[in-house]
Amino acid sequence: MNTQKITQTSVFALLLIVTFSSAVGADQKYPPYPNVWDWVAPQGMENIGLRLETLDDGDVQIVYEDRSKMRDSYRPVFSTKFFDRRQTQRQLLPTSNSIVAGQQSYKAELKNGSVVHGSMGPGLRSNRCYDRLSGGVTIDNQQGRATTVKKLFYLFDKPRIWRVSAACKGMDGPDVFSYRVESIFAEILPLRDDTFLVIDSSHGLVIRFDTKFQTKSILIGRRIFVVGPDFVEKIRGSTQQYADFTDYAELHKALYRNLITTTQEK
Repeated sequence: MNTQKITQTSVFALLLIVTFSSAVGADQKYPPYPNVWDWVAPQGMENIGLRLETLDDGDVQIVYEDRSKMRDSYRPVFSTKFFDRRQTQRQLLPTSNSIVAGQQSYKAELKNGSVVHGSMGPGLRSNRCYDRLSGGVTIDNQQGRATTVKKLFYLFDKPRIWRVSAACKGMDGPDVFSYRVESIFAEILPLRDDTFLVIDSSHGLVIRFDTKFQTKSILIGRRIFVVGPDFVEKIRGSTQQYADFTDYAELHKALYRNLITTTQEK
C-alpha cells in the first residue's frame, strides 16, 4: 500500500516538474507574440479537461488528458505550449490523482480594463433537457463603448445523435434527433497584450481573440462559427416553434443551413 502511494505521488510530482519547470526563472519572451491564433487537440480527443497556465516567459502551458485511453488505473496526460510547440511531453498519471488547476476562469480582466466573460454549461435546464445552444462570450468594454456579445458554434465532422430524456419528451421535439453544431461554452485566459484565449475543453481547442473579437485563426468559418447574440433566436422565429416547445430537429437543420450559408456569403 505504501509503495503504491509513493509511486503515485512520484508520478504526479514528475508531471508537475515536466509541466512547469520551464516557468521557473525564465526570461520574458512574449509579448510581442508570434502569429499564432489557435491550438487544437489531437484528432479524436474530446472532453480533455484543458488546464492553461501563463509561464514567466509569457508563453502559455497547455495540459490535457486523453480520457479515452485510461488503462489499469492510469491515464496519459500531455503538456505543450500555445506559442512554442517544439515539444509535447507525455506522462502517465494515476486516475486517483487530479491535475493541478489551470488559471483560466469564466471572467477575466484585460490590461485595458475590459472584462471578458465566458459561459458555464451546458446543463442549465433541469432533467437533462437539451441545452447546447446557449453558450457565448461577452466583452464589457471600457470608456463608454458598447458591450460586445458573440455566440460561438462548433461544427462536427459527422452528425451526432441526441436522445431526449423521459422528463423532456413533448418539449424538445422528436424523441431522437441529429445535430451537426453546438455551442462553445468557454473559459477565458488573458494574455499580456490585451488579446485573450477562449478555451473549449469539450471540443479540445483554444482560440486567441483581440478586444474587438477579431482573430486570425484558420478554424473560423471551417470548424468554428462566430455570430451575433440573436442569431439562434432569429432562426427559432423562422421555424415553427412555440413558447413551451422547441422542435430541436428542425431548429438544428435551420441552424446548420444558416451557418453554412453565412460562411459561404463572406
